[in-house]
Amino acid sequence: MKNKSEKKLKENKKPTGKFASMYMSIGMCIGIGIGMCLGRILFDSISIGMSFGVSVGFLFGYSYGASLDKKALNVVEIIEDDFGCEGVPENAEAMVTVVVTDAEGKEQRIAMADKLCYDRNIEVGDSVMLDKDGTLKQIYKMPQKKKK
Repeated sequence: MKNKSEKKLKENKKPTGKFASMYMSIGMCIGIGIGMCLGRILFDSISIGMSFGVSVGFLFGYSYGASLDKKALNVVEIIEDDFGCEGVPENAEAMVTVVVTDAEGKEQRIAMADKLCYDRNIEVGDSVMLDKDGTLKQIYKMPQKKKK
């Protein structure tokens, strides 16, 4: 009986996303700095301001990072248009289809200019998000794996 309840608890736990944990620590640092300044002004005590600053910075940083985690898309595949031996027609621009998945695993296909994809340095494994014009922009670059 205990195993089933433990399984349910494990299934309900959601891991903290990479942006939430990254911005959480950045928010705490900023919160400490602001808290020190405001603590000195308002309470005449830096330590009181720091204690408030850490918690406020933690909350703001985590909230912002969690919102980025929801918007982030992972690049799974980049498919280039195939024009055969004729090449790209004179009036057309070379296009690519970028296959991305969201946090829930839903797949999307987004068409964009090949040059724009190259200029934004979008590669398989990167985290991207939709820009206002419907194209993708990079928000996190996967580090290169070291060759052995």
